[in-house]
Amino acid sequence: MRKPSLAMILLLAVLASCSIYAAETGNALADAKRKLAAQMISRGDFDQAVALLNEVIGQDKNHYQDHFALAQAYDKLHQPDKALVQYKIVLDLTVDGRGNRDVAKARAAALKRTKVANPLIDKLDLAADEFSKKVDGLEKQAIQQQDMAALETIWRYKAALWKAENKSDRVGVEVFANKGDYQDAGMDLLPGYKYHIVAAGKWTVLSNVECTADGIPAKKPGQGPAGLLYSLSDEGPVAIGSRGEMVVKKPTRLKFMCCIDPGNGGIGRDQAYGSVMVMVEREGP
Repeated sequence: MRKPSLAMILLLAVLASCSIYAAETGNALADAKRKLAAQMISRGDFDQAVALLNEVIGQDKNHYQDHFALAQAYDKLHQPDKALVQYKIVLDLTVDGRGNRDVAKARAAALKRTKVANPLIDKLDLAADEFSKKVDGLEKQAIQQQDMAALETIWRYKAALWKAENKSDRVGVEVFANKGDYQDAGMDLLPGYKYHIVAAGKWTVLSNVECTADGIPAKKPGQGPAGLLYSLSDEGPVAIGSRGEMVVKKPTRLKFMCCIDPGNGGIGRDQAYGSVMVMVEREGP
């Protein structure tokens, strides 16, 4: 009678202890294999880990964690081509960037790993770094001189640079006064982080009244300022103005809107025009 392998013995032991973990996915055997693969990787048995992870992925290809773990195992086995395939799948499965810190970290690592060595790209990166430093210097100068028009233009360049570099912890977006719905900023807010938000520029609301993102004084007590920049958190609207902060308790899509006339049900938005440039940066790692 053939004796069971060490991997099978460990698998059975792990399977017996993973009932709680299995409740999240509904597949105790797959979860046991994931857990065992993680143990194999920590012990340096990368071949066994690859075999287990491939079995798991063969049953369900939709978990980015499995592909990420498999990519790391292939890297340890010095099989970069196979690792690259798995890292690209991780990017495909996390394309919208939504989720918790683990999703953000896995996606950042996959992006870094899939960056192909290319002399021209290296030159572009160098030029981008130099441009970024110049923009930062001009930004400080504009702030010191309180030149909001220049600052708004500088932020447009900075936002474009962030987008080109696939920054997941910061974003710049132009918010328009005449759009009634909350406007997607192209970024997800993750729980446990603080997000710093600043806005520059002017828009026109009410009867041709020009104002910044701080809006103009309310007409009646209890009303919010017309022209005030708002965001939307997991718990409802948040007044931002030209400077504010946000913290969410669950993953939330970042959106902004210009408040037109709180006392008039938003009537008159079709007469509003202009935009402000909003910059958002996440504090921490």
